Amino acid sequence: FCLSSNRLSRSGLEDIIIFKSEGATDDPVDPWGKAAEFAKANLEKTFQGKYKELNIRIVDVKRVAEVNTALKEGKDIVFIVFIGHSGPRHLYIGKDATPDSNISASKKDELKNVNPNALDWSRIKKEPSLRFQIAIWGCGAGAELENELNISQRVANASGVGVMAPTKSVNFESSGRPFIRAIRTIIGGIWKVFSPN
Repeated sequence: FCLSSNRLSRSGLEDIIIFKSEGATDDPVDPWGKAAEFAKANLEKTFQGKYKELNIRIVDVKRVAEVNTALKEGKDIVFIVFIGHSGPRHLYIGKDATPDSNISASKKDELKNVNPNALDWSRIKKEPSLRFQIAIWGCGAGAELENELNISQRVANASGVGVMAPTKSVNFESSGRPFIRAIRTIIGGIWKVFSPN
């Protein structure tokens, strides 16, 4: 994480939530486990001594309603990580094609999609010194779309905080560290920050 967190406001108990979405049918059991532990260790280091008390939770989710419940239970949430499958239009939370399985504003497959504006982002404690407070570790969540906003920009707008996401496919080292990978003729990609507007 490239966070500038020297001037964070201190209060009581601050929360960090790391969401692990359900893997696809052909994924191994707990495909995001190491990535979540890597995120937790790095966030502990990044925020060490910044707050009086810091609660870092790893939350397994299969439905968007479970994401919303965790957001509502948070107290002064200072950082959120989403780990799982995604695309420029969707954060895939559940693997089944059922209602409440994606965070998306797409009109296609509307029954499966929950608009980011429908989630309760009110417990995010805005920290002006941080460029982003939500990280999405999922393929192409930051890729540009023609004539519409991508999911990262939509989450930034709904939450009111910056969102960092990859513009291309993501893979994970054995340690759980994410990296942007090149596939066939698709070269390069960046971790891009989307500011709310």
